[in-house]
Amino acid sequence: MTVNSDGTMLATGDSKGSIYIWSIANGQCLVDLKAHVGSAITCLDFSRDGEESSRILSSSQDGTCREFGLRAKRMLKEFRGHTSFVNSCAYVLKNKSGGSSSSSDRALELLVVTASADGTVRVWCGRSAEIKYILNPSTTTTSNPSAIVSLSSSGGGSNSGDLGTNIHTIIPLHTPSNAMIVVPRGSTIYLMTYNGIVMRKFVNEGVSKAEESSNEYEREDFVTATVSPSNKWLYAVTNSGICLCFDMSTGKVEQSIRDFASETTGGKPKIEVSGIAHHPLKGILAAFSSSPAQKR
Repeated sequence: MTVNSDGTMLATGDSKGSIYIWSIANGQCLVDLKAHVGSAITCLDFSRDGEESSRILSSSQDGTCREFGLRAKRMLKEFRGHTSFVNSCAYVLKNKSGGSSSSSDRALELLVVTASADGTVRVWCGRSAEIKYILNPSTTTTSNPSAIVSLSSSGGGSNSGDLGTNIHTIIPLHTPSNAMIVVPRGSTIYLMTYNGIVMRKFVNEGVSKAEESSNEYEREDFVTATVSPSNKWLYAVTNSGICLCFDMSTGKVEQSIRDFASETTGGKPKIEVSGIAHHPLKGILAAFSSSPAQKR
């Protein structure tokens, strides 16, 4: 689910592919969209480019991302090309000059960014739905920080099949500008630009095992992440429920919370965290799980 920029509407999606737009003031359902019939909704995002949240972006397990008009109550665009579930989607206003996003609208380019279980992040033109970049951050090296594997939807072998680890989360940033956090199911998170340059990596180097006498380390996969409103801190949770706090400017781990999952899921053991959120004003984190054992 997601809330629009002025806090007046809530959007929710269900496992059958329907999207519901609600009035936060009175709880009334304003719009009911049959968006991805028969396929679960995985992510939603309201438009925020000066059009009063008149559109909603959705991704689904059917492998597509779609844009719907809330006034017209119909699909406006479809972003098709991923070969597996689309896990995350977002509208992005990219500054063409590389400066602050507060520049004039004429200097801004509307993009749609999607992440998929096929191992790619795709960057689309938000106006035409044409693909601009296909990115696979796992292919980058120190000498070659570019994640671009194709520049078009007909990019040959690089555009077909599974290209790597499931990418479950993308987080657009305001600082640095024209950049996003990309989180695959693995031990590395990427700070990268929308045109595919990896700026920094956040690596789970492993934490010592519980036994005091053990010199072994566990290196686990990240399953969800969020950033603070200031974009200063990155919080990432592993599959065993450990939350690592990274300094965004250095990539270093500043704090580790070993019992994060149990503390946020009522003390229940062996529950994998599904999502994490940061309070908009305070240094408070909330988490949730889709585990059948989790009832709150």
